[in-house]
Amino acid sequence: MNILQAIEMIQLLKVAGDRKKLRMLQVRMQQKIAFPFICIIFGLVGASISIRPKRISKGTSFGVCLIVIFGYYLLSFVIGGFGIAGILSPIVAAWLPNLFGFGAGGWLLWRLEANG
Repeated sequence: MNILQAIEMIQLLKVAGDRKKLRMLQVRMQQKIAFPFICIIFGLVGASISIRPKRISKGTSFGVCLIVIFGYYLLSFVIGGFGIAGILSPIVAAWLPNLFGFGAGGWLLWRLEANG
């Protein structure tokens, strides 16, 4: 389902009164919009890890990247569940993992500059 179809379905669900499906569709639609920014986040994290001094091994860098990626996806699923349950708004549920990802990438770059 693309975004235009999702908007039409949201309007139908508002009329029908099915709040649970409505909330789930709102969260999924926002996640579709937020998802492409993962490329920027992972690029930022990967770049900050790859330009580090060669004191750390390639295995350590790979491990850190895996932890960041799996942590991002785990956070995305958990926070998306909070959005579907109604604890968070759909926009916050979709974009909060991206904000954490940008924060992690920014922190890695800051740490790299501080250790310079």
